[in-house]
Amino acid sequence: MDDSSALSFSDAAMARRVAERRHRMVSHRSANFAEADRWDLAYWQSQSPEVRLSALMAIREDVLKAERAREDD
Repeated sequence: MDDSSALSFSDAAMARRVAERRHRMVSHRSANFAEADRWDLAYWQSQSPEVRLSALMAIREDVLKAERAREDD
């Protein structure tokens, strides 16, 4: 396999992941903070425990990365 075919496979894989992510993405526009809080609570309560735990772990990883980056500065 030459470099151009590897690049196109990578581009195709990235495009597929982007499309999948957009399909899963949920958004909401709230008129105020109270409405946003209610929507957020309803959204997370509608998710499975596995999804909530996965999101929590992703947030934790992001926080750790930010803390490490801050230490490097």
